[in-house]
Amino acid sequence: MISVREITPRDHPACAASFEAAWTDAFSESPRTIGVAEFAAETRDELVIIATSGGKLCGFASIYMPDSFLHHLYVDPAQYRQGIGSILLREAMQRAPDKLRLKCQHSNNRARRFYAAHGFVEGEQGDNTYGPWVLVMAP
Repeated sequence: MISVREITPRDHPACAASFEAAWTDAFSESPRTIGVAEFAAETRDELVIIATSGGKLCGFASIYMPDSFLHHLYVDPAQYRQGIGSILLREAMQRAPDKLRLKCQHSNNRARRFYAAHGFVEGEQGDNTYGPWVLVMAP
């Protein structure tokens, strides 16, 4: 059974490891080393929720609440296709003060299909360090 709760400091190492594994899986052409310090810096001032099963971290989502901006949603690759991303997304949508929005790398087709399957629509496009992105907005 999957449970969702807010992060605690003891969860940071597992979140950093999951973040790095999921990033590498999605962007093998742009691998990153993501340690606890990088994880903390990338989620500073954000609400971070984690999904666990049997006491083990399965994934996390972070939301910058003032803008209802979903900054991160990553599921450990070993846990794909179990509904964890959907559970985290629903929880993030419930907690955000307004409709969620996020930037998704254009090349991340798996994520784009995931958000489309949840009714999100694509809009504005731009470019960043990792290439072209598209703004994705909740219905």
